Amino acid sequence: MTTARAKELQENIAKEAVTLLVIYGEVNTDHYAQSIELIGKAGNVPSETTAQWLELIASERQANLTGTPHTMHESDLPMNATGLETLENIWGLFEAAIQLDDAGSRAVLYNLAHELEETQNLLDWIEKTPEERLAWMPPVGQPLVVGA
Repeated sequence: MTTARAKELQENIAKEAVTLLVIYGEVNTDHYAQSIELIGKAGNVPSETTAQWLELIASERQANLTGTPHTMHESDLPMNATGLETLENIWGLFEAAIQLDDAGSRAVLYNLAHELEETQNLLDWIEKTPEERLAWMPPVGQPLVVGA
């Protein structure tokens, strides 16, 4: 995993956490913060960059508690992430996980990947969005192989 890819993934996961806080108020996003730290470790991201995303989540939690405005405008958040956006995040979490040495850290990233798949309705996006359905189609003239 490149550092640039890890930074992008950290940003995406931070925005997912902030989105949850914006939509649902006070919810547990500790596993998002932990994942951001692990992604930073896997991608050799500078600690200052990792801290920036953790601070964004903490600021949104504080905004919820105090009733102050949200830390980000809703248009900058993945309120309705597409299937491909979700898949990129899930793939990135797996990519980061294989860079880590211990099973516990890998499990944190795997569990978040599974949560994103469930909460973002990944299969619905793939099945119901024509553009994304095309992204999953085999090249012309090749059969679709299921379960391979």
